[in-house]
Amino acid sequence: MSSKLRANLSVLTICSLILLFISGRIWVTANFAEANVPTLVLPITGRALHPLGAGCAWALIASVLAYSVSKGVLRKLVASVMVLLSAAVLVSSWSTHGRAIANQVDSLTSEAIGRTLQNVAFATNSLWLVAVICSVFCLVSAILLLVAPSGPGKPTRYERPENVAELSPWQALDAGIDPTQD
Repeated sequence: MSSKLRANLSVLTICSLILLFISGRIWVTANFAEANVPTLVLPITGRALHPLGAGCAWALIASVLAYSVSKGVLRKLVASVMVLLSAAVLVSSWSTHGRAIANQVDSLTSEAIGRTLQNVAFATNSLWLVAVICSVFCLVSAILLLVAPSGPGKPTRYERPENVAELSPWQALDAGIDPTQD
């Protein structure tokens, strides 16, 4: 496997692990307070906002392993699945921002309290931006793996020469030919 393929697989693996890790962290903290009622603080993780990202991150890690052990057409098929998974993670990460978070916070706080609530205050952190950036890196790496040559290229120095008689004994040994036999 070439160093470029290893680098792309490494970037894809690292970004998938980061996505998996941050999906379990708190992305949004919702606060709800009413008169004569204690304040409700509801931490919401990335998985609660959009569980597709974590599932696709697991699938990307598995597909990195599948890509490294496959060859030929199967390798291209795995790479195309990686592109689709990376695109799904990107859409999932991008959709967990702005109004989508507000709708999800309203839904989760309504479930926690047991009645419909409006205008729940919430604070977001920048984990969604990290998820978007890692998703873009995953997508670029997967595309590069898709367009990479699928077969291992033979280096020219290991090819056997056409005319063995023209080789010196040292060149014959380097080529894997016994120079003492004719």
